[in-house]
Amino acid sequence: MPSPDAVQTTLEKWSRATGQMVPDGSSVFARFLEELDVRWSCSAEDMARIPRSGAVVVVANHPFGLVEGMTLGALLSQVRPDVKFLANSILAAVPGTGQFLIPVDPFGGAAKANWRGLRRSIEWLRQGGLLVTFPAGEVAALKFPRMEIAEPEWNEAIARLIRITQARAVPVYFHGVNSAAFQLAGLIHPRFRTALLPHETLNKKGHTIRVAIGGPVKAENLSRLASDREAMDYLCQRTHLLQARSTSMEQPARFHIGPLRIDPPRAKVAGAVDPRALREEAASLAAPQVLLESGDFRVCVAQAEQIPNTLREIGRLREIAFRKAGEGSGRSLDLDRFDKHYSHLWVAHRETAEVSGAYRLACTDTVESASDLYTSTLFRFRPELLKSLNPAVELGRSFVRPEHQKSYHALLMLWKGIGRWVARHPRYRVLFGPVSISREYSRASKALMVAYLEAQRMRRASSGESGTVSQVEPRRQFRAGRLVGCDAVLLASLLRNLEELSEVVAELEADGKGVPVLLRQYLQLGGTVLAFNVDRAFSDVVDGLVVVDLAGLAPAVLEKYLGREGAAEFRAVHRL
Repeated sequence: MPSPDAVQTTLEKWSRATGQMVPDGSSVFARFLEELDVRWSCSAEDMARIPRSGAVVVVANHPFGLVEGMTLGALLSQVRPDVKFLANSILAAVPGTGQFLIPVDPFGGAAKANWRGLRRSIEWLRQGGLLVTFPAGEVAALKFPRMEIAEPEWNEAIARLIRITQARAVPVYFHGVNSAAFQLAGLIHPRFRTALLPHETLNKKGHTIRVAIGGPVKAENLSRLASDREAMDYLCQRTHLLQARSTSMEQPARFHIGPLRIDPPRAKVAGAVDPRALREEAASLAAPQVLLESGDFRVCVAQAEQIPNTLREIGRLREIAFRKAGEGSGRSLDLDRFDKHYSHLWVAHRETAEVSGAYRLACTDTVESASDLYTSTLFRFRPELLKSLNPAVELGRSFVRPEHQKSYHALLMLWKGIGRWVARHPRYRVLFGPVSISREYSRASKALMVAYLEAQRMRRASSGESGTVSQVEPRRQFRAGRLVGCDAVLLASLLRNLEELSEVVAELEADGKGVPVLLRQYLQLGGTVLAFNVDRAFSDVVDGLVVVDLAGLAPAVLEKYLGREGAAEFRAVHRL
């Protein structure tokens, strides 16, 4: 362990170096890290999330003591020059940093002095500056009884700063923790831990500090929360959630504990069907089987025995599309026993009959039993549920071929086709079926989405909007496990809406994808997710059982999908 003399020698060396600085001090932080032989890494995408101007409050975790402050100084100075720290005496001890500091005492100190610091912070933010804060006030340390390294509760005064100044908040997460000696010393007495902070600065020599940055949080997102405490909890969870993003994006698994799942080998996808066979089947359809035409495309519906070649092509394209999304059956064709008695609805080119996408559907009042519904392989239904939904339509196995996914045209055509089908069968007002969350999403993203949707479901149930919560259960329940440093349930409860959920998920995913498109569309139509199941036979996707009551749609939305006459007939049948 370095002696106090060694620490003092380092600071003296640094002090001499600062005398060679340019007057504006812009390289103070970078030179300090250079003297310590400490580097930092942060992606260009993350750096771009820092607003280039305007009032900003950076909220960062506090794992080390000094190094994270100096790292932020070096990092932020590459983006904008107007950076100050609401900082404690640890950072103030570094020569040359005074012009960047607004000092406070995180342990209380003189109330007058701390209030002076907060007032200066408000003035700085109102001038449009950037303020760095460490809301924990203390360095993360080993805590009882869970024996985990954690920070104290974040100081809600930071939330008040943001509310008063209407600044944007930017979460920043530093990966790593201090040494075992530091953690054990704190178990003896907190002062022993504090005494080791200089050592913890010097022992970072040769290390690279990994930094993750979240997207800016608007002040109005915090203003809607009931209290400063909730606002601070929200920012704390948004910050610590970034740990999960790095774990899923950057860190390969080196060890595996528990049963190892090995995916079975996948068959080669079957070859394409002869286009002439597709055209012949398309030409044989009766006029009522063409539900919708738009430009070069049309939506058709038929039973399996009418379209053996088209159904084979649908099965082939399903498997291609699902594999591209990290799903799939692993077979050469994605066809099963349900396809034989389901109706099939697909978008095809009017001339070539090339398939762009498809759905399959079954009606609860025409199947012999619940076991004839695909969803029964994923969920256990109590008789009361299907009775309460009946007559309803199960939708599923939807896909859009990959080359047509760049636009929403094919998906919109499919949805309008379903609407036209309902217009011809207006007794059906309820649509339900499984919607997948691919295993390509990180565990943290899946946990957050499930927690949010379960919270929404329970709110509806408690308000009497949905009485079906206890009438269905998954055959293989989704279990997220505990996320290190973040409480997904707490964060989900503080999210405002689906768009905010999607923004947070996008921050976690390497490719920036948010909530799955199809799931988002169902939810925007007022859908409720009743339960979640893990489908081992379909690449371990998480399936949410979604129910949409068309009677709850706004008239304009109903007309968009069912057409004006169809919507009028539907409203008349259900006395809306």
